[in-house]
Amino acid sequence: MSAKDRKKFHSKGIFTITQLSYTFRARRRPKRLAGKREKYHHSLKALAIREKKIHIVGSPELKLEGTPVYLDVEGLPDRDFYYLIGLRIGNGESAVQHSLWADSIEDEVKIWRDFLTILETIENPILIHYGSYETTFIRHMHERYGEPQGNSSAAKALHSCLNLLTVIFTQFYFPTFSNGLKDVASSIGYRWTDAVSSGLESIAWRGRWNESFDETAKKHLLIYNAQDCEALIRVAETLCNLIDRLKVKDAHREGSPDFVRADSSELRMKSRWRSFASPVSGFEAINAAAHWDRQKDRVYVRNGDSQRKVKPRHRRKTKSTRVEQVIMWPVSRACPQCPALVHNAGDKCGLKCPHVSKTVQDIIFGRHSLKRRLVNYIFQKCRIVFGVDERFTLFRKYGWNLVSYFFYQVMELCIPQRTVVRSSIDCSASTSIGAPCTI
Repeated sequence: MSAKDRKKFHSKGIFTITQLSYTFRARRRPKRLAGKREKYHHSLKALAIREKKIHIVGSPELKLEGTPVYLDVEGLPDRDFYYLIGLRIGNGESAVQHSLWADSIEDEVKIWRDFLTILETIENPILIHYGSYETTFIRHMHERYGEPQGNSSAAKALHSCLNLLTVIFTQFYFPTFSNGLKDVASSIGYRWTDAVSSGLESIAWRGRWNESFDETAKKHLLIYNAQDCEALIRVAETLCNLIDRLKVKDAHREGSPDFVRADSSELRMKSRWRSFASPVSGFEAINAAAHWDRQKDRVYVRNGDSQRKVKPRHRRKTKSTRVEQVIMWPVSRACPQCPALVHNAGDKCGLKCPHVSKTVQDIIFGRHSLKRRLVNYIFQKCRIVFGVDERFTLFRKYGWNLVSYFFYQVMELCIPQRTVVRSSIDCSASTSIGAPCTI
């Protein structure tokens, strides 16, 4: 979980895995999203950890048509050097383990060629790995030593390799704190029995071998790599078994199941309503009544009187947007774009061009009152708008009279700006557009 997600849950008062697990709500996936990838749910991961069961979302698929070849690679990230390629071909007792070891960086190309040779001897190989480390390994080998021929079995296997982590992510929620191979395989019963049990320890053992060429260190690394391949087989078999059981009708209702369908109706009802037990029987009845559809927000207590009358809701009157005054702005004598066209002094409109209008909120000064109006100004237009006073470009929403009145109260009467704004808001709220506001 990222720091941003943790901060989001902390803001909601969720600090523990148990608290997070109770926030999951099982929902049906819309048909329009059937072809898109499932979303990862942190709350469902927490629920799987709390109940110690595998939770499955959707209908995952895993097709292994061919000879499975399980791949696990060991390397030194600081030197960008891959020194061990582990291959396990087949399943069960008939599986064959290959461990390709490189003493130095110069031997890296040799184990890569041996790896391709082994793939060529397999009929229809399907390369299976876990995580992105092997994907990066294959890409680096292609860049350094070239790709195999396009029609070969090795080329087909390398271009169609299967990453089990992409199958598990968003669809299989194991009761583990991460989706790493060590955690997932340990949750289904696999155990590492050698001295090396993690990637960091393998780097330390490789460094020990580089210093003293200790055969014991090499032996531990080979056993560790082989056990990683065995764990990968165990995870793949578990996924295939779960997918086959999902295809059976009502598989999640078998006795003592080890997995749960996250979209099942039982989980949906269980996650929505919790059983409530109280020593007072009346409280249980009240709690049951709180779930009724007609009383979702509160519980009413009736004493036999008639039903309470619902007060009618008063609709707020919408303010009118009708323009109360239209002002034709004086036409300019000459157009800046057409200097040859000169207006006559007596013409009302020298240019027969379209007009541009602008509506602003303004006030009209009367003899004993101020009237709030919507004023529409109309200007001449000829390719560009010309002859417009500068004040219309400074104040686009409010008229000049309203702006002048505001500055008069602030500058001349020394009234605070907030007070002027509050009085203007109160005045506009108490009067509608077009109604006089006497001051």
